[in-house]
Amino acid sequence: MKRGCIWITCVALSAACLLAPLVALALPAEPQTTPEGFLPEGQSPYVYASEDEGLWRYVDQELSVRIERKSDVVNDKPVIWFVTDIRCCGETKLTSMLTTASKIPGHSFRSPVDIAQQYGAVLAFSDDFYSNRWYNKGTQGIIIRNGVVYSEKTFKNHANAFPPLEILALFEDGSLKTFDSKEHTAQEYLDMGVTDTFAFGPILVRDGALGERMYDENYSPYREPRCALGMIEPRHYVVLTVDGREDDSRGARLRWLADQMLELGAVEAMNLDGGNTTSLVFMGERLNRSGQDKLRSVGSMLGIGLNRLPQPAQ
Repeated sequence: MKRGCIWITCVALSAACLLAPLVALALPAEPQTTPEGFLPEGQSPYVYASEDEGLWRYVDQELSVRIERKSDVVNDKPVIWFVTDIRCCGETKLTSMLTTASKIPGHSFRSPVDIAQQYGAVLAFSDDFYSNRWYNKGTQGIIIRNGVVYSEKTFKNHANAFPPLEILALFEDGSLKTFDSKEHTAQEYLDMGVTDTFAFGPILVRDGALGERMYDENYSPYREPRCALGMIEPRHYVVLTVDGREDDSRGARLRWLADQMLELGAVEAMNLDGGNTTSLVFMGERLNRSGQDKLRSVGSMLGIGLNRLPQPAQ
């Protein structure tokens, strides 16, 4: 990916329009939407992408995605990050996307872009990379994907570990809620209406306040590429993706990430897998640069707006 490239400026979706680079910049960055923030019935999906502006946009009748690239100097170090605002309604929902090449879904490894394109996702981003812990015979945490339990072994609550395998739970109604690592069993989560659990952490925001570990300056005090998911209200989410280990972006500390989530209005938020796992993929293209030369293949991602892209040839 080259910075400065404008690769989509189109209103009507088609295979050629989705993936072919364009150079003209003729459309406004914001379409006319309903009071709820979606397109009126009968209008074609709207797509806009400008690397120069640091702005990416997708809107249809059930999904609104707005990505803005930001930069600043934080504690004397440059930082580049992406703020992704997601709103959805109807049948469109946040979904776990698992690789399918092995007997157990999510236990084979592919590039983040390949997974996003396989599912035809408008937006895809890093999850907890639990399959890496499975592969290395580590404790995976309580893992539920699409209503199926893949792991029940976890750490005790408040374990002195990174990641602490705390839980971000996705419920059937589209709400997100954070929990301590051993606060509930997998069956209890299912009984509560949870469809997916992500075991990583630490918790950044819980019940509208900073997570407990955010007050400990000695807990993982490093600047790193980061990915975090938060909920403003059910079916309204925010994703923070931070570039790091680069000359023009040195990464972020966890407390900074938590403070950003609070400023954006998140009432629940958790740190997901970062480092060279960190990926933000919009309409089949990875936007962030961290780990570009050492990008990890993964077993799963979180996505939304599935089957909006043309399916790649098998």
